[in-house]
Amino acid sequence: MKKLHELISVRCGLTCRSALVPDPDGNLLLLQLKDAYPGHDWQDGPPIRVRAADLPRPYLLSAGDFIFRARGVRHFLLPAPVFTLPLACVSPLMSVRILDSRLLLPEYLLWYVNTDYAQSQLMASPHRTGRLQLRTRALLELELPLPSLPRQAEIVELFEQARAWSEREVTLAQHRLQQTTASLLHYAGET
Repeated sequence: MKKLHELISVRCGLTCRSALVPDPDGNLLLLQLKDAYPGHDWQDGPPIRVRAADLPRPYLLSAGDFIFRARGVRHFLLPAPVFTLPLACVSPLMSVRILDSRLLLPEYLLWYVNTDYAQSQLMASPHRTGRLQLRTRALLELELPLPSLPRQAEIVELFEQARAWSEREVTLAQHRLQQTTASLLHYAGET
């Protein structure tokens, strides 16, 4: 087991003292809490575009970085989207970067932090505020089993197979329920 502080760096999102004002000619994209949820595919367009002074490099997200949603009942880790403009996140989001890809696969980190087990550890963390928000320390103190890279890849693949199977089963069950409902409606109409 390794604590995440040995494997990742975490930076709190930018603090905004007032409402964000969109600027179509802005030089920076900002991810907000409303943008950070599983399955967000950015089909509706990129996050808010603003004009901002030059940010120090550590605040900017890069390909391969993650966004950690530190507020709420679940604390999702999400891959950072990639856009042509520079991208940063706004607090209570945090940016996460793997320190050494020879030790930790991004897909494995993503899988592990989003498991119910890791989520329960985060919820039990003493590094919480009263508003269901985690402090950076809570994520950094999370323990992660660290198998070899091939085993990490195997675990992620097995999980993806199980998720695909589960989604097929749910679809089949919904289809059976619709068929049963149609049959029962037909049966109810017979007198």
